[in-house]
Amino acid sequence: MKILHIVPPDVFMKHRFNFGEHHFVNLPSGRVLTFSSIPSANAERLEAEGGVLALPHPFSNEPIGPLVAEDLKSHGVSASDTSFQVLTKLKKHHAGFNPTRL
Repeated sequence: MKILHIVPPDVFMKHRFNFGEHHFVNLPSGRVLTFSSIPSANAERLEAEGGVLALPHPFSNEPIGPLVAEDLKSHGVSASDTSFQVLTKLKKHHAGFNPTRL
C-alpha cells in the first residue's frame, strides 16, 4: 500500500533510499509531497523527523486538515478533503499520483 507524506527536502533526501516505488511533487512552500510504498519501520523513522506530516491513509474518510491543506492549496486542495481526494486532484499534475495505483 502506498502512503502520503509532506516532508522538508533535506529529510526527503536523507530517507530517499528507504522508499520503495515513489513519486513526489515539489510544493510552493519548498516542502515535498511523496506518494510511496515504504516499509512501516522506515515510515516510523521518517515520521519521527521534524517537519514531516503524514496524511491519513488513502482509504480513510478522515480529512487531511488545515496543516496539510496549507501546503497543497495551490493544487486546489482544502482541509476537508480526504487523502484519496488529494490524489485525485494531484493526478492532474503528476500521473504517478493516480489513486488507481494503490
